[in-house]
Amino acid sequence: MPHRVLGSNYAVGAIYACLLSLMAIFMLYVPAIWSIVSFFIAAIIFVSRFLSGFGLLGLIFMGMLLVFRYVPKDYRKKKSILTLVRILLGVSLLASVLLPLWALVRTFLSELNVSLLSMILGVLSFVVTMYLVPLWREKELPKEEGILDSIRKAIGKISRKIKKGYYYYFSRDYLRAFSVDFIYLKTSIDSQRTKIGALVFPLVIIAMAYCPPALIIGIIYLLRLRSGKLSVIDNIVLSIALLAALTVPFTVIQIPEYLVLLWNVAYFLGSITAAVTFGPAVLDLILE
Repeated sequence: MPHRVLGSNYAVGAIYACLLSLMAIFMLYVPAIWSIVSFFIAAIIFVSRFLSGFGLLGLIFMGMLLVFRYVPKDYRKKKSILTLVRILLGVSLLASVLLPLWALVRTFLSELNVSLLSMILGVLSFVVTMYLVPLWREKELPKEEGILDSIRKAIGKISRKIKKGYYYYFSRDYLRAFSVDFIYLKTSIDSQRTKIGALVFPLVIIAMAYCPPALIIGIIYLLRLRSGKLSVIDNIVLSIALLAALTVPFTVIQIPEYLVLLWNVAYFLGSITAAVTFGPAVLDLILE
């Protein structure tokens, strides 16, 4: 059995080496692929920017939590702080939608352009944080919730209410009581964002289809991911293929204007989706 596994790994490694070589040949000596690349790059731009917009509300909440740490203890115990926090919650919800909307409006007015560097860094950071880091660390992407996850969520909900009640009624630390809900909302947003990212991972692989060897690498990786046979070699090769296939095109072709528009449209749609999904929970906090 060990010999079979070892032989299999050698075979997979040899296939990957051939595909990476073919990928380099295609990118260097088959200029025809660049004529269709923008349509495939549009997919990764939409996915990355949609999920960035979806996470904006959580990012704002994280910023507020950092600010809360520096509020003096005397102010934390004043009920007037509750009014301020509720106002900040409303402003945060509005800002998570209005900021992307303003960027979109400026794009339509030709007042806002997106630099090549911004696009490259945006795609790189998205691919690395959303996919490569979790795959290297866990060797899998998030799965659908099971019964145990539902039980943990129910226990967590009860624990959150107990903590909030303690801070609100016993220690009278109103700001910390609200922080419990902030942390819960941010965690929920991040969790939902990660699940959406896992669902669209095949679309990210398809975005490499302009370069057939890169697409084949992605398909092999998906098959080995689902069969639980991932190894370090798989992660190394996928990292090279993804980073090269999704960033090199930006340095080769001239970025079409519609990609700049898509960059901001997807960001706005992501922020709207998050606001619609988590807005009711935020409004409940404001009105309680």
